[in-house]
Amino acid sequence: MTEAHRIFNMDEKGCRLTIHHQQKVLSKRGVKRVHMVAHEDAENVTVVACGNAVGQAVPPKILFKGKRKKSDWLDSMPPGTAIEMTRKGSMTEQTFVISLEHFSKYKPPGLLIFDGASSYLDANVVTAADVDDITLFCLPIIQRLSCSH
Repeated sequence: MTEAHRIFNMDEKGCRLTIHHQQKVLSKRGVKRVHMVAHEDAENVTVVACGNAVGQAVPPKILFKGKRKKSDWLDSMPPGTAIEMTRKGSMTEQTFVISLEHFSKYKPPGLLIFDGASSYLDANVVTAADVDDITLFCLPIIQRLSCSH
């Protein structure tokens, strides 16, 4: 594969959605940064991103915990963003297949590099990739550790 625009990397990142309420904190006068420990009622979500070797990004896929999505969630998202509801708000083999289908709408056939978490590697993933003419390249665990620092 010598065409950089056909080489993509896909990764997911877990995030916590938190609403901070205005609180008063005591600190020494003049201190610019104050550490605050607060109880959080935060929701975990996963953002799945995919981009190619020349810097083009595919619209993200966001995985929320739950069964029903709200229609207004996409209002402030980038065009093309997809939302998927999952039991825990994280990637599974089923959501990985759906993510492949989402990303294939925006990218040409080519190479997809991803970390090989066993939670979403199965025959359905390989079949979905084959249908969309995507060659999968799964990074081994040692590569994932060295690439993440």
